[in-house]
Amino acid sequence: MKIAVPADGPSLDARVQNKLGTTPYLLVVDLDDLPFEVLDGPPPSLGSGAGVQALSIVLGKEANVILEDYY
Repeated sequence: MKIAVPADGPSLDARVQNKLGTTPYLLVVDLDDLPFEVLDGPPPSLGSGAGVQALSIVLGKEANVILEDYY
């Protein structure tokens, strides 16, 4: 199973972000053995379409779940 995590840095130690559309990085983590891929978040110039772009990116990487931090 793969999960996508919006993060503030390009490592597994990064903090989880609470908005998919404004995250600087997207981590796609394979939970079977923990390899991960670092992707750039959507460009800020997309405005309100950034969340849809980020969703498209993670779906293209075959992520099953998107994890976000709500606080």
